[in-house]
Amino acid sequence: MGIARRLAALAESTNTPFVLQLPGGNISQAFMAHQAAVFKMASLEAVTVSNLWSDDVTVEAMPVVGGALEVPDRPGLGVTLDRAKLERYAHAPRPEYGRFLVRVRYAGGPTLYFRHDPDAAGASLGLAWTPAGSDFPGPVPGYGNKVVTDFWNAEGSTEFDALWRRTGAGPVWTTP
Repeated sequence: MGIARRLAALAESTNTPFVLQLPGGNISQAFMAHQAAVFKMASLEAVTVSNLWSDDVTVEAMPVVGGALEVPDRPGLGVTLDRAKLERYAHAPRPEYGRFLVRVRYAGGPTLYFRHDPDAAGASLGLAWTPAGSDFPGPVPGYGNKVVTDFWNAEGSTEFDALWRRTGAGPVWTTP
């Protein structure tokens, strides 16, 4: 939260609006609603993935009033955890993912490949990998750069197997 406050203060001092984005369910949405309420230059993204979930671990959904997310006024984040669902999901079988690579393709530029283990602690941090200070060719991710990210699993193909071996030591990129 400390870095978020510092970035929000910087945005306010330069009169620069910014968008809060945090994938997740109603707990994440409640957290973002509270942030957007106190960060003067913040707004929320128009579509959040919580609207796409078939289930959540809160009793209530986040209220949308007049096209805007309402900040809960109950204690804490303002959502009530459904303890029965938490227990059920804690013991649910984990899906098998198999081998896959995260592939980030830049329009007219390089393609970045890296491994991602969704079960590893802190694994999502790997998705934010930026090749700063390296010899990465082309632009880094940003709104002005056309970028497509997907999960690539071509198990058994020569190209996939070769890239799988190469990414064992870290991210790799190819150029057109």
